[in-house]
Amino acid sequence: MKREMDRQSPTQQSVAQAIVLAHRSSEAGTSPACLLSVATLPVILRAILTAQRAGVRKFLVVVDEVRGPKIRQALERSRRLPDAVEWLMLPQNATSPLTVLNAIAERADEQFLLLPGEATFHSRLLDSLISMNGPEVVQLVASGHPTGIYKFSRHALSTLRHIPPTLQTWHDLDRWLERTHLLRREEIDDKFWQPITSVEDLPRAEAKLNQWLYKETDGIYARWNRKISIPISRLLIKLPITPNMVTVFTLLVSVVSGVFFALGGYLHTLVGAILSHLACILDGSDGEVARLTFQESEFGCWLETVCDNAYYASIYTGMVIGMYRTTGSMAYPIAGVLLGVGMLMSFIMTGYQRRYVARHRPEKYLSEWQKKMDAHRDNALYRFARRHEFLVRRSFLPYAILFFAIIDFMDFVLFMSALGANLVWTLALYSHRAFRRDASQKASRLPRRPVADGQRHATGEHRSMAG
Repeated sequence: MKREMDRQSPTQQSVAQAIVLAHRSSEAGTSPACLLSVATLPVILRAILTAQRAGVRKFLVVVDEVRGPKIRQALERSRRLPDAVEWLMLPQNATSPLTVLNAIAERADEQFLLLPGEATFHSRLLDSLISMNGPEVVQLVASGHPTGIYKFSRHALSTLRHIPPTLQTWHDLDRWLERTHLLRREEIDDKFWQPITSVEDLPRAEAKLNQWLYKETDGIYARWNRKISIPISRLLIKLPITPNMVTVFTLLVSVVSGVFFALGGYLHTLVGAILSHLACILDGSDGEVARLTFQESEFGCWLETVCDNAYYASIYTGMVIGMYRTTGSMAYPIAGVLLGVGMLMSFIMTGYQRRYVARHRPEKYLSEWQKKMDAHRDNALYRFARRHEFLVRRSFLPYAILFFAIIDFMDFVLFMSALGANLVWTLALYSHRAFRRDASQKASRLPRRPVADGQRHATGEHRSMAG
């Protein structure tokens, strides 16, 4: 199983705790709504893992004493709970906000998130909520309806001890907070949130979850691929298959594709192009399975990068062998050597740049690269690279290969790929200098913390001793 990534950013370190409410799950005698499954995971477990994805590291799950043991047993049986999970059992009739807030007051951090255990929501909502500052209570609302997602500070929590005991519902609490100017509402798009109170809500939650699998960097070809890869991923998560297994299987398909290219001839080349396209579609499934089941990891992202490069090496090696066997022309091995050098240099440069630009979030490399290139759009080379980077993407290339395989014009693919691969690493090297310069300028603008005399003396003494 993939390890969870440490995705905590500097702005997220101020909110390390999430309190998840699951004490109002359902009517007596019915199964708790928070245990209904969305993409094979209980709803409340999705809430916890979504908060963990946003950088939260401590959890307090609030349940009632009747259904609480069942909920806890179900989550512990899943073996997916984070280590730092505590449980708070409340009486079954303790549903008023005053009772709940008083119960959690002693166990709350200076700042914490209050989350519903009966809803699915996108982690980007929590990312933006965590970054908001201020002493008031921040509440997310969708189309004017409360989502049950709050950000509290201890100051706000202490103020709430003075609320009238007559407030029996969370809606009453919201109205009281508004009157006392302690509530700050933030409107969100309801496509990023779905309440779940019964099985009738599950189809809407599943449909929204499918939409969350699309990335902001997806182009038109990647979106076409996801129309096929998402249904495949939905089947895979029901099996004991990890994202890494999907990545390795995709690599095997790529190797078989390269073998067919190496056999030469129109029919073998066409089969190789079809398998290449299948590998492209499956290439989206490993990430989708990881996001659906919260199994993203830095290792998995780097494994996918290595397998992507192995895909290119496999199909192009096959093309060179197949074309040489068919024609006997040395032009193809020469083009293959140039292409191999370009691919190796591109792998080294983009790998190094990925580590520098995306640091501990390698899956964000493309979006961060695009932002940096957009910031330098006045440079003609950067504009060229930004507008044409889709040509070297894994999602586009198989479409081009399949098209040229059908019209039997694979020579064009090989020679243009040799040119493109060497352009990629050259532009990556050129742009990396600008990225480093931007980072230096940003660092120089940051205010420096004054060093105390004692610290300065100790530092000087240490250097003296080291010398």
